[in-house]
Amino acid sequence: MSVEPALFQELREKQKYDPKLEKIREAKAQGRAENFEVDSEGGLKFMSRWCVPNDLELKKKILEEAHCTPYSVHPGGDKLYKDLKANFWWPCMKREVAEFVARCLVCQKIKIEHQRPGVWVIVDRLTKVARFIPMKNTWSMEELVEAYANEIIRLHGVPKDIVSDRDPSSFLISGLLCKKHLSLNLVEFSYNNSYHASIQMAPYEALYGRKCRSPTCWSDISDSLVLGPVLIQDTVEQVKVI
Repeated sequence: MSVEPALFQELREKQKYDPKLEKIREAKAQGRAENFEVDSEGGLKFMSRWCVPNDLELKKKILEEAHCTPYSVHPGGDKLYKDLKANFWWPCMKREVAEFVARCLVCQKIKIEHQRPGVWVIVDRLTKVARFIPMKNTWSMEELVEAYANEIIRLHGVPKDIVSDRDPSSFLISGLLCKKHLSLNLVEFSYNNSYHASIQMAPYEALYGRKCRSPTCWSDISDSLVLGPVLIQDTVEQVKVI
């Protein structure tokens, strides 16, 4: 048995009522529109990305799924665009994504609030994979070391170097606004499964060769991204610069 989000079936249905997409479909049938393709179930795609019809309700649903759900946790405009661009296409997409994020009340509220340290964020310098550890401001050095051993050394071994951009007497990497109703595991998932400009991909792509599944990224488990020596070397050089 296989499953996929209902969103994609809705995309296929609403594509039929978009005049521009129907013209592209006709051109494809006549041997034109080389960058477009029709999948086995009749879905129209542009360079393997879903063609989103000019339907405001459907676009809003896609944007909200990628920005507002627990799987996404309100990424910024550029990050959201890069994530959506990997799977969807429509004209003026970048502008509409930016406008959607600018109107997000939650994002606006977070920007004006004072951030409270409540999560210890530890980032791998090469792949940008992050680990999110709940903590308190009052933790002693012993408690920090214990948490580091339990959550980092247990999974990754002892690091050769530790770089802190805050208090040099501790391992604290950065503070993150954390609300009680928000699942920390999903925040970590969203961070690692989202595009990072410094490595030109999501950290999970660098780690596993592909992004992990989410409602807006439903690739087959066999789909993978092969990282060649040139890309890995470029990433290493970027880390040296950092």
